Amino acid sequence: MATGIKIIAQHYDISTGEVLESQEILNDELHSPNHLKDLGYLHLEQIDLLSKCQDFKISRQIKLVNNSNACPICGSKTVKMGKYTSDFHAIFSDHTVEIQRIKCKGGCNLPYKLEGLFGSNTHPDLLKKQAELTAEKSYVKASKELNYDSLEGRAINNRTHLSRVSSKVSAALELIKTQDIPTPEKGVDELVAVIDGGHIKDRGEGRSFEAMTAAIYHPDNVEYIDKNHTKITKKQVVASAKDDNQQCMRLQFKNACISEGLGKNTNITCLADGAKNCWTVAHSISTECQQVLCILDWFHIGMKFKNNQSAISDDKKDEYEAVKWCLWHGNSEKAITKLQGLIDSTECSKSKNKLNKLQTYITNNKDKIVNYDQRDEKGLIYASSYAESTVNNLINVRQKNKQRMTWTREGAHQIIQIRAAKIGSNWEKDWLAVENKIYRKAA
Repeated sequence: MATGIKIIAQHYDISTGEVLESQEILNDELHSPNHLKDLGYLHLEQIDLLSKCQDFKISRQIKLVNNSNACPICGSKTVKMGKYTSDFHAIFSDHTVEIQRIKCKGGCNLPYKLEGLFGSNTHPDLLKKQAELTAEKSYVKASKELNYDSLEGRAINNRTHLSRVSSKVSAALELIKTQDIPTPEKGVDELVAVIDGGHIKDRGEGRSFEAMTAAIYHPDNVEYIDKNHTKITKKQVVASAKDDNQQCMRLQFKNACISEGLGKNTNITCLADGAKNCWTVAHSISTECQQVLCILDWFHIGMKFKNNQSAISDDKKDEYEAVKWCLWHGNSEKAITKLQGLIDSTECSKSKNKLNKLQTYITNNKDKIVNYDQRDEKGLIYASSYAESTVNNLINVRQKNKQRMTWTREGAHQIIQIRAAKIGSNWEKDWLAVENKIYRKAA
């Protein structure tokens, strides 16, 4: 006996069960599969099936739009003025819908396009996927992946449109994350903030500009994997590449702290690599909390000493380690003095220059150097390779490393807004807020 599968879409009256409209979506004869690819439906067949189902539902749904005899704004009578064709972009397929255009006798300007009715003609699922992919890959690669999913070269997925999507979503995220939020009187007792920066190659001048990042978390959300590795289970991450005297960065930083539990009673420990702009961001929160403790990140101190080892001769290595030992115990003045002795005894101008820069680094940040040994014994934060991994995950992976590309500040800022939101712990919540900014409910 030959058998087949028939898929039928029905539009029916829920109360009575009466079928109002019926359409055959697929009529397929069953065959024994000779190969695994014969089992079920091929990718192209699945897309076609979804597209036909979408068309059936959309055409019935859209008839309910602009179906009232009264204006939703002023209540005046309305008259029909023909139908308007509008494009609709679902996650895997494109569709054309006919929307009833109506005229308000009271003079109200009523929308008749999907953009006017809902704020966009792109489904939120597609917009989200486009935003996520452009945050991870180049526009060209993202376009290819999106088109592969649909098995079609869709205009909605071309690189120009993806750039617009990135701009739209990042602008919405920035509005959400820079809104004026008052700091609560009571919050958590302690927060940790890791502030750092990364340089991105400038498209216009061939130089580079800095993008700043900050990760904020509660100490209880640090999961210790082993002695040398930790994992932050919940955090807020913000970033900015704007040349705006850190205004955007400061607002985002404050709001991220509030989101993690900042109150007027909260003590914040801020770790940074010693750059002046990082300390400026850290101190910007000082009036919103009980205390800001700024600590020169031991991870970066260690990296500075490692990078300057070549300036030290073998017979001076113990003295060089003694400088680092002094810093480990919080004695910056003694470290500076010992380092001066090394500088005076070094004849090589190149080595002397390296040591002078190291001494300047310590001198400029001596008020941020603490007794790291004591903090280590007490189990308190004093270093974070997480600071470096945040910059790497947020900036380097997409905009540096093997990515041989240059950026405008605006373009870089757009990408890191989305990446920061994704790396943080509230991406799904942030996305819902983005949807509320971009989309609207039909009247």
